[in-house]
Amino acid sequence: NYVAELREGDYDTILCLSTSKWIHLNYGDIGIKIMFHNIYKQLKTGGLFIFEYQCWKSYKKRKDLNKRINDNYKNIRLKPEDFREYLEKNYGFEFVEMTNPPSNAKKTYTRPIYIFKKLK
Repeated sequence: NYVAELREGDYDTILCLSTSKWIHLNYGDIGIKIMFHNIYKQLKTGGLFIFEYQCWKSYKKRKDLNKRINDNYKNIRLKPEDFREYLEKNYGFEFVEMTNPPSNAKKTYTRPIYIFKKLK
């Protein structure tokens, strides 16, 4: 459980692909913030955080899986469209680039991938 404990390690690259929605729905804003904190702490200076997150619309589709998820959904204030600004302001990540999927990608794989660099 990446939210519950900080693992040891200094990494050059950390990938988070298609999982942030589930952390956010299961643990709320505090969970996603802990995830970002843990990623920052584990990356070496100059390390890359490669991040593919789901849009807010996809959260709505899963909000009724159980009461805890629904309660968390209702209380989320840090929306996915704010993640980039949050990472830059609160952790000093530098946005490097966004890659778009190829035009022939399957519909389920059409989210962009964001690349951030840890500055210090």
